[in-house]
Amino acid sequence: MRQAPPEYALRAQADQLQIAELAARFSDAVNRHDWQLMAQLYAEDAIWETSAGTLGFRHEGRAAILRFLLNNPNKVEVVAYSSTPPFIETISDGRARTRLNMTEYLRVLATGEIKRIVGVYSDELVKREGRWQFLHRSFALQVAFDEKPTAL
Repeated sequence: MRQAPPEYALRAQADQLQIAELAARFSDAVNRHDWQLMAQLYAEDAIWETSAGTLGFRHEGRAAILRFLLNNPNKVEVVAYSSTPPFIETISDGRARTRLNMTEYLRVLATGEIKRIVGVYSDELVKREGRWQFLHRSFALQVAFDEKPTAL
């Protein structure tokens, strides 16, 4: 059996690190409410969708995703977001598939209600101009809870 050249292994490791960084940058952007940065993590032709009940949506294209991100804080405040490191399923020819679990706390501004959202992101990624981006980000809701805020 023929072994892959060492530069191939190094490139694969670099891709894995860059993909993990993409997930971390997304989480950081959500928690800092940096919607401009968050939108830049998506490819121009990306799709972002979720099946989160009444909070569900589907947006096509980076511009539509940015519009959503800029308008959403008028309805919902992200209180906290956390995710597991991504499980990287495949990497080949500038494409990858990943999965990660996430928990998010949202405040619905109209009611003051706090929602805890738990689910799984399944992502298709593409590497363009030397960087990994979300091409299709799909969130499947596992469970949602209404939470009572408590003072510290």
